[in-house]
Amino acid sequence: MDSEEIRSAKASLEKAIQSKNTETMLDIMNRLRTGVVATEELLKETRLGLVIGKLRSYPNEKVNECAREIVKKWKTDVSRGRPLKNTATGGTNGASPASKGAGVATPIQKQTQNQSSGGQRTFKTDKVNVNLTDDKIRNNCVGLIYNALALDTDADSSLILKRSVEIDAQVLARASGNTGSEYRNRMRSLYMNLKDKSNPKLRASVISEDINAQRLSNMNSAELASEDRRKEDAKLEQENLFHAQGAKPQKAITDLFTCGKCRQKKVSYYQMQTRSADEPMTTFCECVVCGNRWKFS
Repeated sequence: MDSEEIRSAKASLEKAIQSKNTETMLDIMNRLRTGVVATEELLKETRLGLVIGKLRSYPNEKVNECAREIVKKWKTDVSRGRPLKNTATGGTNGASPASKGAGVATPIQKQTQNQSSGGQRTFKTDKVNVNLTDDKIRNNCVGLIYNALALDTDADSSLILKRSVEIDAQVLARASGNTGSEYRNRMRSLYMNLKDKSNPKLRASVISEDINAQRLSNMNSAELASEDRRKEDAKLEQENLFHAQGAKPQKAITDLFTCGKCRQKKVSYYQMQTRSADEPMTTFCECVVCGNRWKFS
């Protein structure tokens, strides 16, 4: 695909994203995966990498998996291109200062270089100065947030730094301008959740500002948790409810309910009032064949 075809595909992809047409999105993405050999110049010119990068956190599993495969392939394509040092030196062909700027490593190159050397992208590998205030604690926290946000993104370092500084400012304001335990504990909590490798959606949402710094600073642990963690917590909560101590009504076995897992009709159940008195009782069911549990009101 030439640059004009890529621009056209990008425009079509953006329309498909807006209309949430996953079938069209996957069709375009598969064509981009097979038809594009990524180079530094191509990615900078078309800015297609930003669109595909955001799709790594898309709710549809097929879409985000395809986006991750494309980004991985393009990183390999870029790393196989002309060595950075050759473009940086420019030779003796009289290159202008602007053209020499092409030798500066792009974020996708930086991440590829870090991964090939067995490391991760950080503010140090990006050569970013995080000492922006006279407060060492704040500077260290900005650095930690930067490292967490940079974990698996090809976003520009200036954007990651901007988001990190915004988060610091919001948490500081939340702590009444004091870098005491409230500020440090909150920044530590955000860092731990943002650096969680199973939580790419949170990182991507913060970088794209789908979740801004003010909202992030006020999110609770459940909101910050990864999708996997939420599912585990919900499962644990349900199990605890089923195994709750205390008196329970006698279980009865009936064929009125069908197990959604094994489709058998041998189901034991009991009812409890788990909400206010004017609400219907909750029915707890357990399949005696496969052990599947569910509830309904």
